[in-house]
Amino acid sequence: MRPISPPTWSRFDARLLQSYAVQRVKLAFVATAVEMYVPEAGRRGIDLLVTAGSVRYLEVKVCPVRQGPGIAFIPRPSSHGTPAPYMALVLFDDWMDPAPYLIPPEVVAGGSAPFTTHFYRGVSDPPEATIDLTREGLAALEPYRLERVVDGWRRADGP
Repeated sequence: MRPISPPTWSRFDARLLQSYAVQRVKLAFVATAVEMYVPEAGRRGIDLLVTAGSVRYLEVKVCPVRQGPGIAFIPRPSSHGTPAPYMALVLFDDWMDPAPYLIPPEVVAGGSAPFTTHFYRGVSDPPEATIDLTREGLAALEPYRLERVVDGWRRADGP
């Protein structure tokens, strides 16, 4: 039987890509033996709750991004007085398996590479964030591969 090759992700609409990204992240957590839960609908846009260490639970927001030249906008973290969620960034490149990354909220909010924050004068909303999808930007993402982050949790018993 011939192996199934990854599809052309550029043909997927945004809703279908989001659904596939959530499933891909779930699969990655299962492969690393991390417990996860799906919260009730409407919970601030949180897609998953995962265990990190012995007692801590983390909220995870899944964010699919089509890989291509330049930059991509990523959703702003919700500011309801609770800590920002971790971002499970899933990069989709045509004919490649999607690559999941797990990025702490302080990395995204801090604007460190490959993320950039944009403040707009006179706007009270949180800053807008972009991700650099150039070769250098993608290299800066490598420490945040989901499997590497989970391995780090195991060594330190939590984030």
